[in-house]
Amino acid sequence: MTFFVFKSTSQKVLKSYNVSIALSLLLLSSCSITKTNKKSYQPAQLISIEALDPSEDKSVLSTHNDEVMVSIFFGTKLGDKWFFNGYNLPTLIFDSSAMLQSITDVQLRTTDECSNCEVWICLTEIDDDNSEDRTNNKLLNHINTNGYQSLDSKADLDALITDNDFLGVVKIPYFTNRLDTNYTIKGFDLLDKYEYKIKISRGGLD
Repeated sequence: MTFFVFKSTSQKVLKSYNVSIALSLLLLSSCSITKTNKKSYQPAQLISIEALDPSEDKSVLSTHNDEVMVSIFFGTKLGDKWFFNGYNLPTLIFDSSAMLQSITDVQLRTTDECSNCEVWICLTEIDDDNSEDRTNNKLLNHINTNGYQSLDSKADLDALITDNDFLGVVKIPYFTNRLDTNYTIKGFDLLDKYEYKIKISRGGLD
């Protein structure tokens, strides 16, 4: 009789031990998954811009060259208001022989852990020669005056920058669980369809 009691107790202890091991493994697995999901990424560098469908390839009056200004704007949200600064790159020229423009030394990353920050990449078709700096400053002032949604209306922006044509903007957040490396800007300008692909690299939290 004593023998059977001892055997039953051993089985209970063994079963309890196995349950403890299973729970420990499950907890470790859960912690690992949580840690992976919490990894933060930020945009690192601007890699290239490709004209999938240039903005001036249909009009018989155009040069069939797309002269595109790239604006890089860095924004931080303080309270309810966004504040931006930034600059424009030298004008890129897209034509049938150069649809892909590689870009070097354009850093997008930040050294600060900023969950309320974004980098905006804007494309503007330049038709008014030597107006890049002036146009970029108009866009920047417009953002800081009118807020986060200020670049959402192409009609308003085309009126603001007169002879040039605003093509669009991509807004890329910092330190997020998921971060794409390819973005598209597309639309219509005087019934002429356009589409550009922007490629960036990404990095983790330093």
